[in-house]
Amino acid sequence: MLLSDNLYVNFQTPIFLVGMMGSWKSTVGKNLAEKTNLNFIDIDDEIEGKTSNRIVDIFKNDGEVHFRKVESIVLRERVSVGDQIISTGGGVILLPENRSILKTKGYTIYLKASPEVLANRIRNIGKRPLLNSSRSLVTQLENILIERKSFYKEVAHFTLNTDLMTSNDATQAIINHMRTNNANNPG
Repeated sequence: MLLSDNLYVNFQTPIFLVGMMGSWKSTVGKNLAEKTNLNFIDIDDEIEGKTSNRIVDIFKNDGEVHFRKVESIVLRERVSVGDQIISTGGGVILLPENRSILKTKGYTIYLKASPEVLANRIRNIGKRPLLNSSRSLVTQLENILIERKSFYKEVAHFTLNTDLMTSNDATQAIINHMRTNNANNPG
């Protein structure tokens, strides 16, 4: 793939971005796609387009189990398209078949952040069906992360802690990692 300064990088694609809500998967994904001249796919946007329903409505009307099935279908469809950056939903890692795809069909980057940082980044709680409790946002995120942390680690080829970064810093860190990886593993 071509990076912004004409440096070609031989890197396995698709590149999957995984992590909790608020970890900047979509923001970093768009930035990364722009700098690498790859297509950007947001799985949640794809699901909404495919079903003509908002994610929150799918959860409300059909339940999380149905949503996860649709998410798996869309993930499998998008993997076959080719070179692209794919921002996944935060819970995509919950199903074993999705974890298998993330581990074997591309390069998976885990954008890690603490619950406190995630809570500060999350703007529209109404669009997030798993955040509807009367408990504090940080507590809700801590509980979700406890359930998912080992799965994120399981699928990650590279983990980037973004707590002290801007989204642009995170994008640049991934590009630097890609350059280093390419230099260490040519062709």
